[in-house]
Amino acid sequence: MNAAEQAGFWASEGGTYIPATTEAEHQVLREFAEHRGPDRVTSLSGVEVADAIGNPGLAALSGVHLPRDMRVNPREAAPVLARWLAAQGVDFAWSTQVTAVADGVAETNRGDYTASQIVVCPGYRLSTCSPTSPRVTRCEPARSSCP
Repeated sequence: MNAAEQAGFWASEGGTYIPATTEAEHQVLREFAEHRGPDRVTSLSGVEVADAIGNPGLAALSGVHLPRDMRVNPREAAPVLARWLAAQGVDFAWSTQVTAVADGVAETNRGDYTASQIVVCPGYRLSTCSPTSPRVTRCEPARSSCP
């Protein structure tokens, strides 16, 4: 919220509710909650998450609440935040493909960047950050065929 106030864009502190409607989603949320801890993730029953999002008929197995999540208008917040961060001395390398990040070095299609902290924002192309890593799996959305 501090960055939103300082940079000058709208943000709301409501947290995020995420329902799990399949066993795989349930497992992912369970592992996520264990990894992040109870101060960052609140595990919920299926009924609790369905009620929280206002859909009591939702057939959720379980869910989580992320109390620290904020809502922003991404079309507004992203450029405003980038301009504000740039004014604070943050360097951006737009439209640059990152091929590897390790030990304070980001290897890219435009050369190497060295820094004490590196933030990579891959968008939907997460697998391009580390195409050989077994930990990165690209998920394709299910396609339905309609007549």
